Amino acid sequence: MKNKKLSLFVAVVFVSLVCVSALQASTFTDASLKGTYAFWDTADVQLNRSNACAIVGTATFDGAGHVSLRSTQNVGGLIVQKPIISGTYAVSANGTAAMTFLVTGDTMKFALALNSIGSNGVAGGFYFTGTGSAGIHTAAERGFALLTGSASFTKASLKGSYAFQIKLQPLSDSDDTEITGVMTFNGAGSVSVAYTQNKNGVFLSGSTAGSYSIAANGIGSAIIHPNGSAVNLTIVASASGKQVYLLGADASGNVELGVATHQ
Repeated sequence: MKNKKLSLFVAVVFVSLVCVSALQASTFTDASLKGTYAFWDTADVQLNRSNACAIVGTATFDGAGHVSLRSTQNVGGLIVQKPIISGTYAVSANGTAAMTFLVTGDTMKFALALNSIGSNGVAGGFYFTGTGSAGIHTAAERGFALLTGSASFTKASLKGSYAFQIKLQPLSDSDDTEITGVMTFNGAGSVSVAYTQNKNGVFLSGSTAGSYSIAANGIGSAIIHPNGSAVNLTIVASASGKQVYLLGADASGNVELGVATHQ
């Protein structure tokens, strides 16, 4: 009987230690954000749809409270590559975080929510909301960031078929357009696209082709020609090339933002 009680006691202690270890493992710190994260960001600007903004880029964290941001914006149909800016961040134990940038007198503030920590002790991604990066204080932003997972990208990092969805935010309220389909990268600079467009409830399917390039930091560009008109895309790779964020501009000045995921 004593041996059974002792065995039961040991088992309870073991389970308790395992639970405590699991709880400890889920505690977040500044070190939980380390490395480069690709992100997409969309901003709704009150009372002025012509200033609607979509953003893609990368945020690089040092694991000790410092972050640098590299971004490309489409503001009202105008594509702008922004200078690299630096800021600070602080992570709470529950996985929430605050991030701040000071740019020419404008304060950009973001609230973050980190997802699960990997075996390397780093969060795989995070959701965020913020204000200020569109240069307009009434902008309310939201987005998602994913660890890039690669130290260096090449054209070969994007290869195979990617399911995608793109939202077109027109400069007026007259059009509402969503596009979904599959884009196929050949790993050498060519891309083909099969798509279905839903514009105000009217469906239009088609296909097109184009080219792409990508720098070592995972940021690149692509050009395709749906419906005979050129669409220029800024692309940002993440998850070792398994996911791509898309920022576009067309001849009509629409703000286009989308995500493509490897099939």
